[in-house]
Amino acid sequence: MKQEFTQSRIQTICLVVIATSIVTYMIYWLRPVLVPFVVALFIVSGIMPLLQMLEKRLHVNRIVAAGISFLLGLAILFVAGLCLWLSVLEMADRGQAYRERVGELIAKAAAQFDPDSAKPTDGESGTSETNEEPPDRELIVLNEPIGGTGSGDRDTKIQRFRNSLDTFLRDSVARLSADSPVRALRGNSNGRSTSASG
Repeated sequence: MKQEFTQSRIQTICLVVIATSIVTYMIYWLRPVLVPFVVALFIVSGIMPLLQMLEKRLHVNRIVAAGISFLLGLAILFVAGLCLWLSVLEMADRGQAYRERVGELIAKAAAQFDPDSAKPTDGESGTSETNEEPPDRELIVLNEPIGGTGSGDRDTKIQRFRNSLDTFLRDSVARLSADSPVRALRGNSNGRSTSASG
């Protein structure tokens, strides 16, 4: 009796494992087909409370409530599209100003991440003068044509900027890990153990 129960249980567990693997495999390979159904399920789940509210408050049938919801959705999409269109027009009108502002931000970032500006100056220990203008640096110029004669020069500038950014990040991480409380505690516990043993 126990042996039959054990075999039946093992058989059930094996069938569950096989069925789960097959369903997982089918879902994986049917992703492109299932995505629209999942999106539709979320949309219906979101609209259902609105439909029920319209049916109860306005005392209309389901089709009229769905029509009202559809028109409301179209109105929301129209307003969102209009806002996006006006934003694109404004950006096109102020394109030069945006380009100049981005150039300024890149110049500030390059000045901050340049490894030469991180070195101490005039015998100071670890602090550089912040009131002075940084020395002339080669920066990324956004107004250059991409396929023009300065393409190789621009690639060099981009590579220099990436290298200085990489150096800055590595130095910052090294400083943070050197100053971390865990390392300080480990150093104190090692100092205590050596002084206690000595």
